[in-house]
Amino acid sequence: MVNILLDMGELTYISSARLVSLHTIALLLRGETLPDPEQGWTALKSMDRSREGGMQKNIKLLNPRPEIVSVLDMVGFSAFFDIFTDKQKALESFS
Repeated sequence: MVNILLDMGELTYISSARLVSLHTIALLLRGETLPDPEQGWTALKSMDRSREGGMQKNIKLLNPRPEIVSVLDMVGFSAFFDIFTDKQKALESFS
């Protein structure tokens, strides 16, 4: 299985396209059917249905800035992805 640690430390803005991409990667790693990429917001809103699968085990987010955490919280991704500030702890969480 592929594990992804996404360092978001340099990210100052996260667009809806990036959120949809993050969600799509999570679905791919879980082997789920992908929403139509042309649907944009509809694909992002489908995350609520995907949340039933629980926390993402193969994608971890590292060092997002407070403004990014705020957006992740607003769209519900903080309940969907583990967020770390310590790289070693993030890497150890994959095992």
